[in-house]
Amino acid sequence: MIFYLRVKPNVDGTSLITPKEYFKSNAIAAVNLAMESVGDRNCLYEITCADATARDAIVSGVQVTWTAALRTQAEALADAESYTGAAWGISGAEQIKPQRVLDLETNLPAWATVSTAIDNIANLADAKAFLQKLSRVVYWLAKETET
Repeated sequence: MIFYLRVKPNVDGTSLITPKEYFKSNAIAAVNLAMESVGDRNCLYEITCADATARDAIVSGVQVTWTAALRTQAEALADAESYTGAAWGISGAEQIKPQRVLDLETNLPAWATVSTAIDNIANLADAKAFLQKLSRVVYWLAKETET
């Protein structure tokens, strides 16, 4: 199961390890989706575990050192957008991802298609067309916008 957890340091600042270190040391599959750059410095994690019992154990363990709150998918999506100032969305695998990543995943062809296109370059015009498409993807990644 996938669940979302908003974690922030306790006010007294006595945390000796970060949530990331806690998750790693306990073999918990967690991805830090976003972190608030101002304010309470909340971090948003997407965590994968076996079931609700495992989820509750993870939340209890985290709450020993940090303030933690379970978030619904909609709340996590709103948190991620608020923390980063960018658009986010839900992937086909029901995971929260930045919208630009979802757009890339949707628009990029399979690697076999790309490989075939490279193999089929027969002249300068074909090479220019391929390089233009490649440049567009690199631009999209660097500028975080399609245009």
